[in-house]
Amino acid sequence: SGNYYDNALNQVDVIEVEKGKVIKIEFSAFDVETAGVSCPWDHLSLVDGDGTVLLNKACGVKQPFTICSRTHEVYFTFITDCVYGRPGWKAVWSSQTECSAAPPLT
Repeated sequence: SGNYYDNALNQVDVIEVEKGKVIKIEFSAFDVETAGVSCPWDHLSLVDGDGTVLLNKACGVKQPFTICSRTHEVYFTFITDCVYGRPGWKAVWSSQTECSAAPPLT
């Protein structure tokens, strides 16, 4: 399976930068198992520290995109099932004073 992500993940990671800054998250690759628009199996969600949903249950294959937070922390939740893996996603994040986003095309 090479660099495919693990099955049965239920992983929450928190990215935090200094208060007063925002977080720029640049996805260079995104390929997560898809099963229709609701992404019931494998998906990535990003929620801002203030509760704003930045990315809601994303799956499928997407071109590179950028997400900006509104606060200094972002929660990544990556859910996978136990059947098919895909290459997954790759992102870099940085602390910014201001940030302009290019959200994923639907």
